[in-house]
Amino acid sequence: LKLRDIEAITADSAPDVANVSPETQTQTQVKAGGENMGTTVFGVWPNWTEIRNYKIAIGRFFTVDEEKKRAKVAVLGHDVYKNLFPQGGDPTGQMIRIKNVGVRIIGVFAAKGQSGNLNNDDLIAVPASTAQKRLFNFWEARLRSFSAQAVSEEKMGPAAQQIDELFRRRYKVKEGAPSTIVIKNQSEIAEFAEQSQNTF
Repeated sequence: LKLRDIEAITADSAPDVANVSPETQTQTQVKAGGENMGTTVFGVWPNWTEIRNYKIAIGRFFTVDEEKKRAKVAVLGHDVYKNLFPQGGDPTGQMIRIKNVGVRIIGVFAAKGQSGNLNNDDLIAVPASTAQKRLFNFWEARLRSFSAQAVSEEKMGPAAQQIDELFRRRYKVKEGAPSTIVIKNQSEIAEFAEQSQNTF
């Protein structure tokens, strides 16, 4: 998956898609003062909070300008904040270390809770460009997925189909051949999580 594939998802090529963002996901250790923990660092675009319905509890999310400039800024998930700053308070402006690189905290997400066996609060979000160019190597921050938001719930099906057709055109997939990507909508993800939980 390449960034230009995601940049090709526009109002012209996929009119039922409202927002799209790459998602790099890297498991790593992070440190703040005497505290440290393992978590997942997401490299995303500024519209990711809207796509994933994350709210900001303290501070703010990063901007388009910060994404372009590969700014070393981060927004902490609620559990990460509680673990790294057990005394509470406003951590914005303070530094954490991600793979021994100093990154400034600009915000904290509001608690979101679990989705099946996935903890939505155990993460850190940074600009995608920062993750790929300043924090991790190519293999660690390789692009394997992206999130997209339909213009409405009723348009989720058409939006997914438009993305699939776009990738088929871009990669010259013959009619009837398997697609180059797998697309899952939120209800399918939730159903899979529920099935997994029931199995446990």
